Amino acid sequence: MSDDDIGSPGVGDGPAASKSEASTGDTDWTRGWQVWVVLGALFLAFLVAPWGLILFRPVQNSIRIVGFSFRDAYLIVPLLPAIGLGALGVWTALRSRGPG
Repeated sequence: MSDDDIGSPGVGDGPAASKSEASTGDTDWTRGWQVWVVLGALFLAFLVAPWGLILFRPVQNSIRIVGFSFRDAYLIVPLLPAIGLGALGVWTALRSRGPG
């Protein structure tokens, strides 16, 4: 046993094993369109809905026509995409379980 052998990873140990697992392409980010659906829903729920209320005057006017105050609308309008995001989370969890 030489000094070079001490501390060197064995077969299947350490970074070599994780590198081979990563090269198989079985990571969650390679699933395709499902990832983009989740990211789109997050974008809609956290950015488009709240900032649409703040920046666009026609959206504010339509909220007043419905009868909501600005505070009510700021709570309710982002809730709608959030409900969809919750349903999407359930769908993703069930789909990731796979068959059986």
